Amino acid sequence: MTETLYKSAQGEASLKTAIRYPTVAAAVSRLPSHPSDERAFWKNAFGAVCVKLQEKTLSSHFLPITERQSGDVLGHFAIASGELGQSESLDFNQLDDVPFVATDRLLRALHTLNYFGRFDAPVRLFLDVNHRFLSSVAENHGAAFRGLVESLGLAAHHFVIQVVVSNQAEFNTYAFAADNYRRNGFSTSLYCRHIEQIHGLIGQIRPDFLTFDLDNDCSVDQIRNMVLHARDFHVQLIGKGSIDHARMHELQLAGIRFFNFEKSGSS
Repeated sequence: MTETLYKSAQGEASLKTAIRYPTVAAAVSRLPSHPSDERAFWKNAFGAVCVKLQEKTLSSHFLPITERQSGDVLGHFAIASGELGQSESLDFNQLDDVPFVATDRLLRALHTLNYFGRFDAPVRLFLDVNHRFLSSVAENHGAAFRGLVESLGLAAHHFVIQVVVSNQAEFNTYAFAADNYRRNGFSTSLYCRHIEQIHGLIGQIRPDFLTFDLDNDCSVDQIRNMVLHARDFHVQLIGKGSIDHARMHELQLAGIRFFNFEKSGSS
């Protein structure tokens, strides 16, 4: 009974999405119902798009990025999941550059098909790009993905390309890749774990969004200066994490938006 109700709900969600994004829905409908050597993707019993990577069957899970004060949904963050919705991770370290790039692109295609082909309320899709991808691709980042996006009747503005800032990559690598993604029409986002890097990231890379951890030890004055710097470069700062109500109020007055990343149903 539960499985029947789940399938019914999924069917209704898919119908709503099909009306908005018919080309993606049609592409998903043509996928086989079982894995095969001829096709990278297939649909499982619940209609979720799946792919086999590193001996794992992966699908998509979407976390809503919700503003705490207003409840507005900024978009959804895609993560790889198992068929039952459990979180899954891949070992990229064992891959050479060519299979690494291919795997990264397959995951983005998987999430795109599930989000715009089946998800009930797509807004904009935040997609992680591994920082190693930025140095593995020589030039014109985003061109190949834009081709896929446009073939599905979508536009680059439906997506935000996000990179977690790593000490292993230089700022100029991020700046070069971000400029390429922007030239291909994508919004860009950085997730920064180290507060001392934020000023440089804003000034040199100028992403559309920059997320940082609120549990960093920084004063309200530092936050205000960061907000002013971000406004100069048209960067939307996003605070993530748990803090007490009084400090949250202070930072909201300083201009920080707070977002929750909450568990949602998998595709």
